Amino acid sequence: MNTLSKENLWIDNSCLGKEMLLIETGPYFEYVNKVRTDNILGYKYTVVLPQRGFEKLDVKIPGNKLLEVQAGQSIPVSFTALQVRPYISYNKAGRDSLQFTASAEGIAPKR
Repeated sequence: MNTLSKENLWIDNSCLGKEMLLIETGPYFEYVNKVRTDNILGYKYTVVLPQRGFEKLDVKIPGNKLLEVQAGQSIPVSFTALQVRPYISYNKAGRDSLQFTASAEGIAPKR
């Protein structure tokens, strides 16, 4: 019997829709023993998915900032080697929810 695990369960990117709009960019930091350091590991690109009710998805890309968007603006983008994985977010109030974590190798404006 095969068992699903977080290491081998990925979302098919086609279910995200054909369009992704970049709305925000910000750094993500290294954590040591659950404490955030000032060491920037890369950047988080927040996109909305129009074909999914404008749900937001944060995509982490290690390294330098590759793209920026002005506040209140959006840019159609595409990702290189996008990987999205589901996980359960457990909270103390008992309102567990399905969340997604995403990473990529690159991002570029879609033409």
